[in-house]
Amino acid sequence: MKRLVVSVASLFAFLAPVYAQVDSLVQNGSTVGTSSPLNQSVARLRMGGSSCSGSFISSRTILTAAHCLKGRVPSGVEVQVRGPNGSWFSQRAARLVVHPNYKITSDASGAKTRFDFALINLATKMGTTVRPVTVVDPGGSSGWFRVTVAGFGYNAQGSGAGVLRTGAMHAQAKGMPEFFGDRGLYMVPVSSQATCPGDSGGPVFIDGSTTQQIGVHSLSSGCQGGDALSYSAIPSQVVSWIRTNTQ
Repeated sequence: MKRLVVSVASLFAFLAPVYAQVDSLVQNGSTVGTSSPLNQSVARLRMGGSSCSGSFISSRTILTAAHCLKGRVPSGVEVQVRGPNGSWFSQRAARLVVHPNYKITSDASGAKTRFDFALINLATKMGTTVRPVTVVDPGGSSGWFRVTVAGFGYNAQGSGAGVLRTGAMHAQAKGMPEFFGDRGLYMVPVSSQATCPGDSGGPVFIDGSTTQQIGVHSLSSGCQGGDALSYSAIPSQVVSWIRTNTQ
């Protein structure tokens, strides 16, 4: 069994042996064209030398992973989004809200996390129109279904940042030890597609939709394609907390 790791770039040095051959973001995924409205839904988060992804759930609030923001200050987090004309717009965070029950541990078997959710509030709307997504529940089915993952990331040489890609994965919603028994999305690759460093906090969509979000990318066993596993937290489980802190 592969060692599970948190896929935020800021932890890359600590977990380097697992990511010795990191490929580009959403390995073997499709680059999102500049005309796609998905560019106005998925944000790139810059924190000094590290990066994550997130999704707009309102014109001034971004949903992401807690491990991306824990211990950071608003002025150290830059939110970037691409406008319909292909231009980039950015703004520093005004407020960071990490879920109060968030925790993460790491031992010989890898990382485990719980309530890996965080929100970024902006002081004003971005300089371009954004397209907020809707948080929905994946349902009670224990069967497999297809999902679409999206995010930003790096290739093996540490370049390629700023490229939004999507990929397809098969998912199951179930209780998992990686989430201390809590329900999450257990995801396996389709056609060797996988999530990589920089995808943390990025959205997982119902297949065929880029507006209905059922997951927030949290952990992975690597991004080597065929046998790489991904684990995403389910934000509908904390929808009351999300609503309370959305601006």
